[in-house]
Amino acid sequence: MKDLSKGLQSRKVVIGAKSLMRELKNGNLTKVYLSKNCSPETEKDFRRYCKLSDVKIVETQKTPSELGILCKKQYNIQAIGLKK
Repeated sequence: MKDLSKGLQSRKVVIGAKSLMRELKNGNLTKVYLSKNCSPETEKDFRRYCKLSDVKIVETQKTPSELGILCKKQYNIQAIGLKK
């Protein structure tokens, strides 16, 4: 979670499933953080593209609302990606 905190401070994060998928396909991410109750379909897609892009997946014990609060957003966040 230290990497996530540093990424948030330096603004090198990607939030949102569509943006995250686009960045994964382009090879611009180093890590993906998933919430503890991320939807199974979304999690399956992230795992497949992370494996293809050789990106590490970190499963957090935070809910989507807690990730939203961590990122200072007013909405739930299922996944966060760190840019290179």
